[in-house]
Amino acid sequence: MEETKIFPDKSGPGLRRRKLCTPKRGRVRHRKYPDTIVYNYPNELCEKLSQLVIAKEACDTGLDNSIRLLLDELFLLNSINKHEYYK
Repeated sequence: MEETKIFPDKSGPGLRRRKLCTPKRGRVRHRKYPDTIVYNYPNELCEKLSQLVIAKEACDTGLDNSIRLLLDELFLLNSINKHEYYK
């Protein structure tokens, strides 16, 4: 009989990657591949959020939906509370 191969359990940060898609709304044609943000830890989302807020302060007005999406994801992960969400 053939021996069955036993595969070791894998663990590590590479297996816990999460993907956050930013859907486009409006009357335009939707992208086939929406903008995705891949992250392992919520701190990576906080870094991306700070970059988007700085860009918005520099008068880039098209980032409101992306900022709201990152805030929603951080709120669902319990990384921020309700008071930080509404600031």
